[in-house]
Amino acid sequence: MDLSRRDFLASGTLAAGASLAGPPSAGAAAPVMLAQAGPAPRGFNPADPALKYDLVIANADVLDPSQTLRGKRDIGIKNGQIAVLSSTPIAAERSAQRYEAAGRLATPTTASCPEGITRAAVLELAASAGIGCEVGDYTLPQLYNAEESFVTGTMGGLAPVLSVDGRTIGDGTPGPVTKRLTALYADLTATTGTPVT
Repeated sequence: MDLSRRDFLASGTLAAGASLAGPPSAGAAAPVMLAQAGPAPRGFNPADPALKYDLVIANADVLDPSQTLRGKRDIGIKNGQIAVLSSTPIAAERSAQRYEAAGRLATPTTASCPEGITRAAVLELAASAGIGCEVGDYTLPQLYNAEESFVTGTMGGLAPVLSVDGRTIGDGTPGPVTKRLTALYADLTATTGTPVT
């Protein structure tokens, strides 16, 4: 079956899994659908505040070359279909589930980032503030494309990283997550610990 992405979305059925191997060869078994959405969201008016989305992906980086669209949008999903791409935030109470695509920490594994006391304290502060954190192996291009970046250390505490290899990170200023964690860390160090005299 040959469908464009737009026709696939409009067809009313979506799979939660996909095959990356290309079309099946002769005699190969058909790919198994992991999940299939129900019918199109008939009668669902995204403008009606009483109706809920099954899932909202907030602050997603949306790229649609066919519409020359690139930017941050909230995505409202109903019955497995994208019901709305909103340039204004979709209220949290309008979703059964919500995933925040921005404002999450990503930190390297301790193979490339030493396991330090300051790092651990900042990760605990992030968790208590409801800021999600993903530990993984990240590439330099991922760092170049980060919305914001910071490093931690005993002497510097939490220090924003504004550029790497001459490339500006985000808009070149400390971001909201960096500012929030810096304030939380400053409060922690001002109110806890052993005073040095």
